[in-house]
Amino acid sequence: MKLNNILKHKGLTVQELSKQTGINYYTLQKYSSGAREPSVKKAKILGKFLEVNWWEFFED
Repeated sequence: MKLNNILKHKGLTVQELSKQTGINYYTLQKYSSGAREPSVKKAKILGKFLEVNWWEFFED
């Protein structure tokens, strides 16, 4: 599942997500665009905050 899709569904911006999770804004932009996958640690943080299963960030 793409981060970009989740953010649109939740009505959040990358900037808001960065402030709430403490994950660097530019790193989140790369995750959102699909240019980079999050580490397991970061995927767990994002999954918990966004209320999705963390492993979905690694599925097509």
